[in-house]
Amino acid sequence: MPNNRISVTWLDSYQYFLDSEMSEDELYERFYGAFTQNPAMAAGTAWHKHLEQTNNTHNIVEMDGFTFNLDALFNSDDTHVICLGLPYERENKHVVQLIDGVDLVGMIDVETPYTVYDHKLTGSYKPERYFDAWQWRAYLTMRNKNQFTYQVFECKPVREYGQTVEIKDYHTLDMYAYEGMQDEVKSILTDLNNLINKWRSEGKPCKRDYSK
Repeated sequence: MPNNRISVTWLDSYQYFLDSEMSEDELYERFYGAFTQNPAMAAGTAWHKHLEQTNNTHNIVEMDGFTFNLDALFNSDDTHVICLGLPYERENKHVVQLIDGVDLVGMIDVETPYTVYDHKLTGSYKPERYFDAWQWRAYLTMRNKNQFTYQVFECKPVREYGQTVEIKDYHTLDMYAYEGMQDEVKSILTDLNNLINKWRSEGKPCKRDYSK
């Protein structure tokens, strides 16, 4: 039987399932069902695409139907240092086998020799949201790195496709590897893999297109 392919982002979805009243069927649909981006997600994808392609950031950016207005950052007295990485350090896909039977799949926004970076576009910056996330722990485990930095672009609410997105602030949040972290990642990955194997035993298709 081929390995189960599990996206790094699924680990946080699985944790949400464990901590909430989400049903198992809802979790299955989130992983393998039809998916349509809402306006905020689509704006985030467009902003990631811009950061992947650019060598600098202007105050007005157009990408995939969205216009991003960065006047608030450019007019601020604060100095904002944004790591875009070299072209070969951006948007690299990695597939690793941390446990038997699983291909863990991750797309890293920027990876320098010492740090993994992830871009976030959000309407509300809440640092505590990231502290317990599996994303940074999984990427540090996959890449055997010690530091992970979130680069968070805070914007006004995105409610419509193609609207102007006003980015009003920029934050960085550093996370560091710790003793026992790799074992924790392997443990939750094992639990999720067991659930996927259960779905397979019930005859549910557990395959998603990772070509994009």
